[in-house]
Amino acid sequence: MKIKSKEIVLMIIISLVMMLATTTITFADPGPITPPDIPNENKYPLSPHMPSGPTYVLTGEEHTYWTMVEGYSTKETGEKQDEIYVKFCWGSIECSTLTWTEEDWIGPFNTSERIEVSHIWSEPGNKYICAYSIYNPEQDAEYLKSSPYLEVFVTTELVADAGGPYEGKTQEAIEFVGQCSGGTPPYSYQWDLDNDGAYDDHSGRFASNIWHSPGSYVISLQVTDHIGDIASSTTEVVILKQGVTLLKIYKIFNEYPTFERLLNLFN
Repeated sequence: MKIKSKEIVLMIIISLVMMLATTTITFADPGPITPPDIPNENKYPLSPHMPSGPTYVLTGEEHTYWTMVEGYSTKETGEKQDEIYVKFCWGSIECSTLTWTEEDWIGPFNTSERIEVSHIWSEPGNKYICAYSIYNPEQDAEYLKSSPYLEVFVTTELVADAGGPYEGKTQEAIEFVGQCSGGTPPYSYQWDLDNDGAYDDHSGRFASNIWHSPGSYVISLQVTDHIGDIASSTTEVVILKQGVTLLKIYKIFNEYPTFERLLNLFN
């Protein structure tokens, strides 16, 4: 009996399938898996707290700021690393650029220890403070951590200016303009126009008042800034009766230097 070629091919395929079904496939053991090389995080200390201290200060004043580093890391040997060094950096904006001035490393300090430093600003403006921590400044220069920065507003001493001296006449409104410098804006202005010691006669930079009798009067301005600092200024208001000027007073007093004649000008 002749076997057709198609039958031969089919028999070969069946034989191969049976061989694969009875064959055990084994894979080579890859051995232990080595993890990728990860930098030793134990060389990094914990970050310092954001520095704390007054945030509204005057130029020329000395103020204390402090930070701390809580907790600890461990060395490669498993030993606790509980001593750290810290340095403070002082920032200011110059030509629209924030620049930093670094101090030297100080320490060592124990973790959770309060670390203080004093500073004086000589120029007003927005200032910034941050702190860095490190285990060994001489060996681990690249392994340091920084704190968030603290913003400090530095200004000059608040000064009030009531303007003047002012001159006016009876029955006419005399206008006053108050000004101030230094301090921390915004400002509030209060006027004492009757010289009773109470700043309750007018609010705002601009004020006015009418006097019905000639004479010399004292008015005062009190300015309060955003953080509650207060400054005051006093000036004089000379009120003449209608038709009288200071030039006329000067001429008459020089021609007739008598107290009675001068009084007549105000009566």
